[in-house]
Amino acid sequence: MARTIADLDNHLGPVYVEVDQDVTRVHACWKLVTQLFGSQESVAILNNAAGFAIRAIQDSLIDSVILRITKLTDPAQAGRFQNLSLEYLIGKLPADADALLDRLRTQLENIRKSTDEVRLIRDKRLAHRDTAYAIDSDQILPGITRKSIDDSLQRIRDFMHEIQRYYEFEGTVYDMVELGRDGDHLLFHLLCGKRFIELHEDAQLGKLTKDDVFQKIQELPKREPNAA
Repeated sequence: MARTIADLDNHLGPVYVEVDQDVTRVHACWKLVTQLFGSQESVAILNNAAGFAIRAIQDSLIDSVILRITKLTDPAQAGRFQNLSLEYLIGKLPADADALLDRLRTQLENIRKSTDEVRLIRDKRLAHRDTAYAIDSDQILPGITRKSIDDSLQRIRDFMHEIQRYYEFEGTVYDMVELGRDGDHLLFHLLCGKRFIELHEDAQLGKLTKDDVFQKIQELPKREPNAA
């Protein structure tokens, strides 16, 4: 039994690695969305800095999450082209692993059911511009809730963990992916920058002396979120 990715054969190994990275990437994008836009306070900080630019970033990040989830749930074959997806990964697993394959196929079916609305948005708005939905006011695309994305990602994690247990890998903690200087760091710097501007304006208006400004600067947080 393979115990590391390096132990997987050349038939399965490269496919598993790429799908595993795709699952990690979609979790990274979603984590960034929730950090930046998960609370009214964070949205207020962002909008104060650059509202239009932030809206463009928000739309791009959410669209990226939608596209990444639907790519993972694509069929293994589309016409004469093969898709690197969860179904394609199933096809690379040992044909005699009947119990594992049955569990994964059931899980994939449930993943697809949980992403029906996400796929509709991909098909009607992102990958194509369906005129019925773009022009006809009676045709409305469903909204996407944070819970629906969280549930879909949980199902995708369970799918990957099923394979990892079979091969006795250490389970990947996808939802704890480290982003380095992430959304929290951006919010921290924007908040500090906003405070510096306020102090400067107060000093210009004579509301604060230079010593007051210096004192208040010393009171600002000195450490970024998650800083070592």
